[in-house]
Amino acid sequence: MRKGFQGLILALLLTAPLHAATPKAKVDYDLSRMNFTMISGFFFQMLIDPPTYENKVFKIKGKFQASTNELTPEGLPYFSVIINDVTMCCQEGIDFIWTGDHKWPQDYPKQDQEITIIGKYIVTEEDGVSYSYILASDIIL
Repeated sequence: MRKGFQGLILALLLTAPLHAATPKAKVDYDLSRMNFTMISGFFFQMLIDPPTYENKVFKIKGKFQASTNELTPEGLPYFSVIINDVTMCCQEGIDFIWTGDHKWPQDYPKQDQEITIIGKYIVTEEDGVSYSYILASDIIL
């Protein structure tokens, strides 16, 4: 009887978390574990059927890119996460806006730094042109 009880206690200790779990945002689509071919197909699907993915939470892993944008009043760059294929000849990417009080450039990753973003897929329209991006709540380095 005592061995069975000790085994139960040991099993509980080995499977119990060492600290309290913190609640995380539910990720609807985790692209961070997909290969380039799957991501490329997924991005294409998002472009041809935006309502299916709008306001869904995505997790995407790639390289940070900042591109200059003289059209914005503040001159802030566009921020993107870029995914390369294995041969580094082709790439896919999506723009993102990081929510919160972040200053450019000091609070942002370095150019080409590996990042993972988590956020909602947003689709907007301006002057008859549709534009989509990720409204990132988290950037993980």
